[in-house]
Amino acid sequence: PGCAFIEMYRLTGEKRYLDASAKTAEWLMNFETDYNNNYNSLAVWHLCEHYLETGDMRCLESAVEKTVNGVYPNQQSNGSWPGHNSWIFYHGIILRGLAYLYRILPDGHQQKAELRRRITMTLNCVIAAQQADGYLKSCCDENEWQKSRRPESPYFIHSEKKICPFTIHALVCIQQFTVWDVANVLYGLLAAPPQDELTQGQEGAMHLAYGTAYQWICNSEK
Repeated sequence: PGCAFIEMYRLTGEKRYLDASAKTAEWLMNFETDYNNNYNSLAVWHLCEHYLETGDMRCLESAVEKTVNGVYPNQQSNGSWPGHNSWIFYHGIILRGLAYLYRILPDGHQQKAELRRRITMTLNCVIAAQQADGYLKSCCDENEWQKSRRPESPYFIHSEKKICPFTIHALVCIQQFTVWDVANVLYGLLAAPPQDELTQGQEGAMHLAYGTAYQWICNSEK
């Protein structure tokens, strides 16, 4: 919602939307860093957007703190996170937060080098997860995947391979905000046939992902 407020402010110029974003940012800055890596990355996304619009240094500082203390922990040597954060959609959410922080973090900042290293690991995991048909492997943790094959698991509905709108959006952000070139991964994802399950409760994520992806393609071809 905070990112939606910022976007509405950019589209309309109405200050009430910026004020709503500011209230969201205050709440995020005052809220303790969560145990869940992807929750913290969602917070970083909005804090970075609000910083871009207002220059509020507190948002930058909070985004760094939540990334260092709430996103970096538990990252595995293959670039993924264990447990439920090993699912590709949560991985995409984390990657998007890292991309936004990279966008606003000044060169020379003490966390810049570590952020580059973490993004490289996270991206390599996505690249390794991409299959020949363009889809992504749904889960990067074999133990988590096996647990999800039990019918009582809330993750039982997920197939072995996915397109993942969150990862599409994250890769567009990486392509636009950073030094990494992930065009081939993006084109592979966009060329993969759509999956019906992706429209069940994820319509907003799908619209955002495909909208930003095709906008990137159009701008790239000009």
